[in-house]
Amino acid sequence: MVPLAWALRGAGHDVLIASCGISINAATRAGLAAVNVARGVDLPALLRRYKDSFRQAFPPATDVALGDATASVFTELCDVMADGVFAAARDWRADLIVYTPEAASGLIAATRLGLPSVFLSIGLVHTPALMRARYATMQATCARHGVTTLAPPAAWIDLSPPSLREARSDGWPMRYVQYNGGQQWPIDPARDSRPRVAVTLGTMVPFVYGLTSLRSIVEAAGHIDATFVFAYGSESPRELGALPPNVQAHSWIGLDVLVATCDAAIHHGGFGTALAFLAGGLPQIVLPQGADQFRNADALRRRGAALVPAETESRVDTLRRLLRDEGLRRAAEDVSREIAAMPPPAEVVPRLIGLLH
Repeated sequence: MVPLAWALRGAGHDVLIASCGISINAATRAGLAAVNVARGVDLPALLRRYKDSFRQAFPPATDVALGDATASVFTELCDVMADGVFAAARDWRADLIVYTPEAASGLIAATRLGLPSVFLSIGLVHTPALMRARYATMQATCARHGVTTLAPPAAWIDLSPPSLREARSDGWPMRYVQYNGGQQWPIDPARDSRPRVAVTLGTMVPFVYGLTSLRSIVEAAGHIDATFVFAYGSESPRELGALPPNVQAHSWIGLDVLVATCDAAIHHGGFGTALAFLAGGLPQIVLPQGADQFRNADALRRRGAALVPAETESRVDTLRRLLRDEGLRRAAEDVSREIAAMPPPAEVVPRLIGLLH
């Protein structure tokens, strides 16, 4: 959202981020105006109640019912945010609302206010049509706002490289531009003669599952002539076990730093993480844990840009292949060029403003 918001700001338009929890601090650190639409809500407690649901894989893309357990957490999040999003859009006198797939409170506000809305996809299969079925679980929230039928978005933006999509997209293409916040690089950008491999599970996976799934990577890393940079995303790396000398462990490193300083990547298959490494042309190993990660992993495997090893496969052999397989690297570099050829956010801005006329 941040690159698009700044593209709008750069074109002279006003932008307000309506969100809650840690997203408010993230928005203000990005230099954007933000309003907390869920004051007084204990969001960490809400997420903890649904912690186990994140372990479940999303159903197939063809299952438009999307009857997975994760729908419940987003239904409740939508409900606690809906009043605040509506009030913010009304009082700030918004002309256009851009919302992400699970943030249906934005679509509810747009429908109630009669404003055009734009769906910003953040997944390989997310489309407005697919998400309509999930929004059916938000009937009580819609009824509270006097909305009987949600208006379809005026347009939708697709961040996915075409070769990774399961079906042809009718969304507006927009280049994925990673944003991780400003930071001082915690690792030396200069590379020695050994390859450098980034390893991360993002932030949600360590919260839900912990870090034990990476122990096999830690153990195998000691047998590989490479440097492994772990961004473990939790309070402590204890679950990783004993670290060999060629493993560096950091609680947090922005993906932009890892992309710029590494030659390959190992991750969980989150959409943003996968696209960040693909944009950098890095071959990958994907270790999916839940949600849409299995689907993303399969798409990268089919494209030839990633390995998705079975539990029984030797991690040492997989790591060696990651660093030696030229086909993997060529496929990742092909997708990188594909992403670079997509319109940047600044080129999408005139299309957004055109919806107002």
